[in-house]
Amino acid sequence: MERMFYCPYCQQEKPIWEFLSKSGASHYGYCTECRKKYRYYRGQSRSAEPKGNCEICGESFTNRHPHLDHNHITGELRGWLCAQCNHAIGLFRDNLELLEKATNYLKKYGYDKMPSEAILQEGEEVHKQFSPVNFKIPDQD
Repeated sequence: MERMFYCPYCQQEKPIWEFLSKSGASHYGYCTECRKKYRYYRGQSRSAEPKGNCEICGESFTNRHPHLDHNHITGELRGWLCAQCNHAIGLFRDNLELLEKATNYLKKYGYDKMPSEAILQEGEEVHKQFSPVNFKIPDQD
């Protein structure tokens, strides 16, 4: 029976030879097909130019390092994001349900009532709002 490995990118079990390096001396953490998609994506990101602003927060790339976002399963390119937005959706594993739960969590504690300027700007308003002096333990339900 052939030994099988699991590829976390395409989420399929495949024969071990799909994971071996060219020399066969070692193996990769993802299959040959996913490695090809990854190499294609990396080539595209190097040749592409970011257009405009981050597609999530709208911030200019002038002072931010742009990231070319992609679908981790298909390798399809999605768009240009700033590092923070790219990392944020990655930390939520591109999962809309988790992002929705996070949004509801923030709304539960009144985050949706904060002015967006206070959230985005580094200033006295932000530090005053989030200082340990203003910290309150929420009521237990």
